[in-house]
Amino acid sequence: MVKMGRMRGLAPLFVLLLLAAPARAESMAEVRIQCPGLTREERDELSARLSLALRAGKDKSPRSVLVACDGPEVSIAWNAPPLELLRVRHKLGVVEDVLEAVDARLSKRPVPLPEPAIEDYEPTPGRRVFRTGGLGLGAIAEPLPFGLSLGPRWDVAVAAGALAVNLGESVRFGKVDTGPYSSFGFQLDFGLSWGAPFDPDAWFGARAGAGVDWFSIHGEREDVGTRTHSALMLSLGPRVATEAAGLSLWVGLDAVVRPNPQEFGAPVNVTLPRWSGALSVGAVLLVDDLER
Repeated sequence: MVKMGRMRGLAPLFVLLLLAAPARAESMAEVRIQCPGLTREERDELSARLSLALRAGKDKSPRSVLVACDGPEVSIAWNAPPLELLRVRHKLGVVEDVLEAVDARLSKRPVPLPEPAIEDYEPTPGRRVFRTGGLGLGAIAEPLPFGLSLGPRWDVAVAAGALAVNLGESVRFGKVDTGPYSSFGFQLDFGLSWGAPFDPDAWFGARAGAGVDWFSIHGEREDVGTRTHSALMLSLGPRVATEAAGLSLWVGLDAVVRPNPQEFGAPVNVTLPRWSGALSVGAVLLVDDLER
């Protein structure tokens, strides 16, 4: 009687093994279970029921399935291909939870990819390409011993190899603190620029220039009137720039040299400095390179 009871207890296992044998033979999926916490009977039951589920799934079955346990965490590597990692929720135990996750994956319907509509295709615009050179507008300020001289500046530049040949003009206005006088300056210079702001691919550069500086002082008194003197003016300084929407936004600081500075006698008594500095800011309209 004891032996018959044991046989009845093993009967379900024998049934599962018999059912698993044809499933493994007919199913293309390879089932592997790496769960040290399961008993041998639980592993056999899980393997058999997995094989049955994959056999029923037919064309939805993967090439291989790996069930891995890391403590309480259980994961399923579903190699269709491509390789997927299925989540296993803790509910009824490892066997039932794994089977529930596999059933959910097998019942998942593939979503067909929409065919691209050729008429709706719009090419992505490429990055604008610029050549060295451009037209610039900015402002320049030069602090003088008798007051600040400030005004607009215009520039035009064309490429010359790795450099840019630059023509610049500036008009500056100011007050003279030695009396009721006003100042007016006009500067025309030629220069060579390297890098920014006329090179669109550079953020740093430098400019050297040489030109003529006409400087005038005007007073209401008859013995002053308007006095104008000119002098050679040299400049050299760095530039930093950034490109935005076809514009090169830049700032520069120049050292200014007047070898023979202008002098204004009595009653004005003003002499321009031999050495000074100038701060300039501006924007250059870059030139599109249509040949690229």
